[in-house]
Amino acid sequence: MNESPGASIRPSLRTDNRRRVSERAIAAAVELVRETGELTFTMPAIAERSGISLRTLYRHFPSRNDLVSALANVADQVEASLPPTSLDEIEPWLISAWTNLMAEEALMRAQHLGAAGVRIRRERTALHRSATADVIGSLCPDLSASAKDDLIDVVLLLTSSTALFELVDVLDVDVERGAQLAARTVRSLIEANSPHH
Repeated sequence: MNESPGASIRPSLRTDNRRRVSERAIAAAVELVRETGELTFTMPAIAERSGISLRTLYRHFPSRNDLVSALANVADQVEASLPPTSLDEIEPWLISAWTNLMAEEALMRAQHLGAAGVRIRRERTALHRSATADVIGSLCPDLSASAKDDLIDVVLLLTSSTALFELVDVLDVDVERGAQLAARTVRSLIEANSPHH
């Protein structure tokens, strides 16, 4: 049991250092995406911007796709944390979620470009699908499985960042008004399929 005094500290320092390096790389990627509005950054550009050697960067993110996936986590932190559990919560939840998304507009819009953005949105949609299925399952328990899947798909589309950008860009409505329109449509669809309303 002749452990050196610093032996128990080393793993925690190493973990802290790994976390700091990862955070610097992600922050540099977010900055580049915000500046360019695209997910087309290169690993050398991230290394230069973050002050991390390219070799160290690749040790933390073995591929560019790994770094892009880490950006999905940043985007997920932007969204509202808890999904609605009742019809009355849909509108305030969507207003909050979309307002938060627009606070990171460049990062969110960049995810609508190219294959990397599609992959990020698909990963996020899988999580949203589960939460949406829970809400619809509790509000519309008598729907057939296929009707429930259809309703989930439509609700996901109506509450997506794609719908948000279409409402803002094409219909020229502000975020709050767009969220109200989408939430009211979702509520109407759920009410039409719910025996309780």
